[in-house]
Amino acid sequence: MIGIIDYGMGNINAFKNIYNENGIEVKIINQSNNFNENIKKVILPGVGSFDYAIQSLRYYGFLEVIEKFIKNPNNFFFRNLCWNADFM
Repeated sequence: MIGIIDYGMGNINAFKNIYNENGIEVKIINQSNNFNENIKKVILPGVGSFDYAIQSLRYYGFLEVIEKFIKNPNNFFFRNLCWNADFM
């Protein structure tokens, strides 16, 4: 299953719609405790404002969860290219 992080920014519906149209199951993750062992791939839609994005991720408690997720070598984490370089 693919998780799409909804932290109040980015176009999550674009990702959701394309996966749904291709029969791929997705879950919108709008709370940090929505991560579960069934989610092996995560998309973090990007925006133009890196600072605001980090503030939003911190506010919703996603930073720690994302860090834990990407440390698992069996998981895949995709960042939208709008702020890819700044985030990592």
